[in-house]
Amino acid sequence: MVEHAEHAAARTWWDERTLRNPVARAYVAVTSGYARWGVRGGWSGALLSQVRVIRPVTRLWFDAVLPWTVITVLTGGHPPLRETLLAIAVMVLIHASLTIVNDVQDRDSDHRSAEPLRSLRPVTRGAIPLRSAYAEAAVLGLLGIAAAFALWWLVGVLAVVITAIVLQHELPPVRTQGRPLLGQLAGVVGLVLITGLLAVAVRTAPGAQAVPYLLFVTAYMGVAEMLVKDIRDVDNDEAAGKNTTAVRYGPVRATRAATAAYTVAAACWLWFAAVNDLLATPVALVAAAVLVGWVGYTVWAANSLAARFGKGVCISLHTGSIGTFTAVNLGTLAALL
Repeated sequence: MVEHAEHAAARTWWDERTLRNPVARAYVAVTSGYARWGVRGGWSGALLSQVRVIRPVTRLWFDAVLPWTVITVLTGGHPPLRETLLAIAVMVLIHASLTIVNDVQDRDSDHRSAEPLRSLRPVTRGAIPLRSAYAEAAVLGLLGIAAAFALWWLVGVLAVVITAIVLQHELPPVRTQGRPLLGQLAGVVGLVLITGLLAVAVRTAPGAQAVPYLLFVTAYMGVAEMLVKDIRDVDNDEAAGKNTTAVRYGPVRATRAATAAYTVAAACWLWFAAVNDLLATPVALVAAAVLVGWVGYTVWAANSLAARFGKGVCISLHTGSIGTFTAVNLGTLAALL
């Protein structure tokens, strides 16, 4: 069982076992420094708080690299420049808007987190007032929807639908992210709609050679990534009364379910690589090795968590998932372009 006490996570995250790992020590140093951006106040602090609230790293790996890769796969290695840039703009603006809404809704559980990246988020610590946060979210969302309509009216309609679905994932009374299994179902629906929006943006129906990659994205991001994201926050979510899948079934079973989803995703990507003759290229072979290695790591992580709950292991599952997904997408791009 995960410990309920607010400071239990701190003991398991900052313990000697974790900090003996040089990678963990480097992660702690970098993220702790970044988490304190804007803490001192003043105009520079306000600016750094705005940078933090939009999460630039997420904007890169999810909102830029992912749509670029999806469009490249859909178009057989020939992504149209205007449509690709506008699609990325749509993703960046709408997702940044929804990220701010998430920060507002999660401020109680984030406040309880042992991670400075969570507990020192600008909205959580009050550097950005709630009214300002909602105003920024509204402006970014409207700009994103406007960019979608600039692409094509049908893209705009899909953007509105996706925004509405993700809002119910974040906001009460439904708030599917705080409901066991429904969070992962919402993730799958969201990924299907996002890839559909990107296909409509370039007016290209997914061909047989693209379908395995789209299945990879859906299984990886819609199921596995949604699970490990909750595993990372399982202790502070439980303390805040947020009943995610990881809280309901425990981090060990959630990790094993994530391993199963990663295995399916890896099989889909290998299928895609084989159908498109990519495995003859060195970058695709490296991507395949990274993906298979990641599945193996999640098996080890589940066994480690079964022996003893460790916040560091939970964090590594989420950060490693993001890194693996980005590496595979970059490898896919390099092999296709």
